[in-house]
Amino acid sequence: MVDALRKLEAKTVAENIEKTMIRQLLQHYSSRITQATFSEESVDLLLTEGLISEETLREVKSCGYTLTNNALREIYTAAHDHNKLKSFAKLLCN
Repeated sequence: MVDALRKLEAKTVAENIEKTMIRQLLQHYSSRITQATFSEESVDLLLTEGLISEETLREVKSCGYTLTNNALREIYTAAHDHNKLKSFAKLLCN
């Protein structure tokens, strides 16, 4: 559907649908994401990509490199920026 809308040049509609779907997936899997342990490099990348703040970076590192609820909230907020959302998805796939 998203690809079809893009072909029809309904880019804004396609992007809004895609963002909504990705946000729903993030919310659905948030408990699994918070149980995952990330590498120091991955957590630093979250900051570099603008997905979390310096304060949240310190919090995540102090919690053994797991994403806290505050970190997830920041990531959900960043989900409005499609490029940041793609960065987070790539990071989860690695």
